[in-house]
Amino acid sequence: MDVQIRATTERQPVYRQHEKSSGWGTVAKTSNGDIVAAFTASREGEDDPFGDIRFIRSSTDGRGWSEPVKVADSPLSDRDAGIVALKSGNLLVTWRTSAGPEALGTFEPSGSLDLARGVLMPANAPVRVDATGKVEASPAELARWKARQAEFTPDELKQHVGFWCALSEDGGKTWSARMPTPVDSPHGPAVLRDGRLLYLGRTLIEGKPFLAAAESKDEGQSWQIVWKQSLHDDELLGIREPHAVQCPDGKIIAVFRVSPRNWQRRGGEQSLHCYISDKIWQIESVDDGRTWTRPKITPIWGYPPHLSVLQDGRLLCTYGYRHTFYPFSQKACVSHDGGKTWDIEHEITLRGDTWDAHLGYPSSVVMDDGAILSLYSKNEAAGERASIERTTRQVPPPPVPAKDRANFRVEMADPVLVAAGPLEERRWGFYQFPGYRLGVTRKSLCRSLPV
Repeated sequence: MDVQIRATTERQPVYRQHEKSSGWGTVAKTSNGDIVAAFTASREGEDDPFGDIRFIRSSTDGRGWSEPVKVADSPLSDRDAGIVALKSGNLLVTWRTSAGPEALGTFEPSGSLDLARGVLMPANAPVRVDATGKVEASPAELARWKARQAEFTPDELKQHVGFWCALSEDGGKTWSARMPTPVDSPHGPAVLRDGRLLYLGRTLIEGKPFLAAAESKDEGQSWQIVWKQSLHDDELLGIREPHAVQCPDGKIIAVFRVSPRNWQRRGGEQSLHCYISDKIWQIESVDDGRTWTRPKITPIWGYPPHLSVLQDGRLLCTYGYRHTFYPFSQKACVSHDGGKTWDIEHEITLRGDTWDAHLGYPSSVVMDDGAILSLYSKNEAAGERASIERTTRQVPPPPVPAKDRANFRVEMADPVLVAAGPLEERRWGFYQFPGYRLGVTRKSLCRSLPV
């Protein structure tokens, strides 16, 4: 008897630096079927002033990879690389350059740039500590980081900090000089059907934070903001890491997580029974990003999200799972109806053996046989540096409709806010959902749920 067995899941290490951290990247597929990826390498810590952007290619469905090519290496921290394969066959990589600290004051030399506010922070800012009160870097590391930053004046730092992209016209062998982009998001822009780029991300406009959509008609050489939404309070400032994709019917769907800081609403977070920090939210556009629907909360929890379209038109959302009560992992979720609902009951675990929360930034592409190839960063073992790993997995087919109507299902819906307080506390701007009202009881809310 001739028996052939095909594994539904395959995984392997892709790139590793034993003394440095690598990851925080994006994967894409070219028109000839090659797999390409851009990522950050040479990181020493979460808030160090190092890091460069590298490119790799696979012509063997992700089983073998080329030697990395440097796309960008400024004197500061280049990070959060996105990559897209353009209609012309060219490749575009996006990234941002930070002066080092993700939180304020990781080092204390001549000051540090706070990109979120566009200002130079004072030199006596405190060293960042984790939730247990431990400093995130050793004294030796901090000393080396301080020495690195002291090599440059604040004016020199400002020339490098920003959002950037680079173009390759030879398959990734060489890359253009960096070009500025008006917005930033970890996984970069979406390629529309007509070849234009639509980049949804965070930005500063006249010193104030915005969520904006920028369009490029010349492969990233110039950009025009076509939509913007002010992030005018602490709740909206919690919008993080948006990513968009165009569906087969032309509709653009974007997802992002919301993780507000400095919660100010009276009654605290416990008064918002429908709100969970770091849930993924969704918006849609039918006019190439000129206007967007009101956000809807999805049943997905994780970050940062990455969207891709499967061969049969279904949507796939890939994300890192950092919940403290469950194993750290890389996950994915499928929408069978163009983003109207997400099949959270059949959530896919791409990798469930991650040692700690230093994981994530997964992204996925669809292979010729319909499988998904996902790249992500993770620690291979406790105490090791983060590296890049690959998982190739078959996606389950659409579920067969049940004959009997289910007693319960999770659906996308306009959430009902359960809170106390005066109307002037409703400061959510474009989060003013239809049917928004105060004083709704748990009993009445349960009656309104679909069954």
